[in-house]
Amino acid sequence: PVKGIAGIRQISAGGYHSCATLTNGQVWCWGRNVDGQLGIGDSDVQTAPAQVEGISDAIQVTAGLEHSCVLHANGNVSCWGKGDNGRLGNGSREGSRRPVTVAGLSNVRQIDAGNAHTCAVTAAGELYCWGANARSQLAVASETTRESVQPVKIATLTGINRVAAGGNSTCATNTQGSMWCWGYNQYGQIGNGQRGSSADVSQPAQVPGLTQVAGFDVGNNHVCAFQQSGATHCWGNDGNGNLAAESRGTQPNPTPVANLADTQQIAVGGDHTCVLRRSGAIACW
Repeated sequence: PVKGIAGIRQISAGGYHSCATLTNGQVWCWGRNVDGQLGIGDSDVQTAPAQVEGISDAIQVTAGLEHSCVLHANGNVSCWGKGDNGRLGNGSREGSRRPVTVAGLSNVRQIDAGNAHTCAVTAAGELYCWGANARSQLAVASETTRESVQPVKIATLTGINRVAAGGNSTCATNTQGSMWCWGYNQYGQIGNGQRGSSADVSQPAQVPGLTQVAGFDVGNNHVCAFQQSGATHCWGNDGNGNLAAESRGTQPNPTPVANLADTQQIAVGGDHTCVLRRSGAIACW
């Protein structure tokens, strides 16, 4: 067990660090800290949880590859760590070892950090992303802009209830259970039946054949989602058995996970996935 903290509300694991929110609104982080991604004011590695000072109203934290962000109870968002590509969203490319406020965002209800970009969903169902855009992960053509230091609204999507930022791709669902993905598509992780070096998607593409999506997550190069029925599908890179399908191989379309029809929660890492089953059991691959 992780020692030194109690009353944990929620946790998030990033590239080489982890963070947790507590029921009292505090945020604690530990692990690698070269870029200040622990938010404690220095760059020293922490082998035990260290408190992010100045935060007492956190309701969610998300850890990216080398940065972290927190959602405050008032709907504002703060980020810290590596600032390259504008991933902190404060109008700068400078990193910060302390939390800085994301510019122009309010009434946010969910956030997620990818490798070098971050996204947020507002209470009105609007979606904003910022940071790196070399593979169109902000839903803006990479030929137009390679990054954004402030949140960019993805106006083509409405009624959004959740977003997940992966390595260089992004996915979101709406309140009707439909799902869209965009960005890097070398391995078919957009789920639109295409893949390859020239197959990146700069606008949200609806994932065909997948309805009533209840939960999902995005890894480096693969995506997994489960439906209200509990049925689970994955697509994208299968280099390490990421898809857990009956037959191995990269898949550009949602592919059923073999012998898994009772998922109630899912978490995708870089190249692995774990689910919580309705029985209370955990399965990973």
